[in-house]
Amino acid sequence: MDIFGWRRRRVEIEAAIRVAKSPDTPARSSALEREFEVLLQKAQGLRSRSFAARADARRAWLDAGGPRRSNGVALLVAATACVTLWVAGTYGWRAHAPQYRTVLASNAHEQSSLALPDGSVVHLNVGSDVEIRYFAGRREVELRAGEAYFDVARDPARSFEVIAADLRVRVTGTQFDVRLLDNMVQVGVREGVVRVSEAGSQTAIAMLEAGRSIQVAAGRIRLDRQVPPDHVGAWKDGILALYRTPLAEMVREVARYHPERKLEVDPTVAGLQVSGAFRIADLNGLLEAVRLALPVQVAHSGNAIRIVPGSEADSRSEVLIPPVRVPAR
Repeated sequence: MDIFGWRRRRVEIEAAIRVAKSPDTPARSSALEREFEVLLQKAQGLRSRSFAARADARRAWLDAGGPRRSNGVALLVAATACVTLWVAGTYGWRAHAPQYRTVLASNAHEQSSLALPDGSVVHLNVGSDVEIRYFAGRREVELRAGEAYFDVARDPARSFEVIAADLRVRVTGTQFDVRLLDNMVQVGVREGVVRVSEAGSQTAIAMLEAGRSIQVAAGRIRLDRQVPPDHVGAWKDGILALYRTPLAEMVREVARYHPERKLEVDPTVAGLQVSGAFRIADLNGLLEAVRLALPVQVAHSGNAIRIVPGSEADSRSEVLIPPVRVPAR
């Protein structure tokens, strides 16, 4: 109900009160007065949007004959209006209020996970933060920072939506990963189909199937590529999965898991690509594999690590390193 509708309702209720207090009307029923006062208190805090409730209350008021009827009838009409509005408002509040709500966060050194009431599971990467809200007709997660992997229990009656920046990712049941990178959102699908759109828009930016990963910024797809499906969300199993990943991007990714180390890459080799899967905890093993596979050297200086051009020329721009096996899920 808008503010003008609410004001009209207040006028009608106040009219009933004036009739009830008029010296020309019969004596009032104290029991009815008390009931009316209780209902009026509930009505004063109500802001219902139900047009049907407003129409019913007005019809009851007119049927009662307005201020020409006795004090008891006037009070009964006003009480009926209050009850109707209160019930409608309570129903509307329940429809828009979360049935389940929680916040999950992980610090810069650990991951976390949570089983949800419907059987879905959310996994958080390091330095991530989500708010989860379940409503009567939908399941909603807001990714406020970092990266999250979702294993969603299928429920055709309630969609599962992830909001990240100005994007909305929607499914009914599947496995996918969403990452918030400053003003860019990355979505990858391991299983099922995912719909990506701008928040508030009904037009899909992309429909993603298993093995597809995109990066979206300012409503436009900036990067669209195919990846092995089992690479999506491999971080939750302690695996850093890379597929044709430039060294510069690899260094940024590794730095997320080893904030105590300062990693850099020389611009002349930053575009060299690497594919494979490595233990996140084994930083030295990863760097040694890169050194053996690409024409680079790894220079250590205290906590600083720098990848620089190797001493021998090599024409390879990419090499497939024998990967650590990514656990099947």
